[in-house]
Amino acid sequence: MGVRIQMPLSLRERIGMEEMVEVEGDTVGRCLEDLTRKWPELKGELLDPNGRLLLRWTIYLNGRPPSSSEELEQYVSEGDIITLLPLVDGG
Repeated sequence: MGVRIQMPLSLRERIGMEEMVEVEGDTVGRCLEDLTRKWPELKGELLDPNGRLLLRWTIYLNGRPPSSSEELEQYVSEGDIITLLPLVDGG
């Protein structure tokens, strides 16, 4: 078992309705890169042209928010779960 990404409902229809997908990488960013290699249509939904996470998403690692503003540089280990959460507008 590698690292898994818990997919939000809004993206599941593009990847065959899978709730969890397994990816490879030693950081959150590399795991997202692997995800977008497997499903290229997700790249523009998650990352900007420079490979940065779009502001409409937040990431949790094993149920915790990132420990720094450099969330994509956070190291991951086998068995970790990255959760993608869409930010919600409101007011």
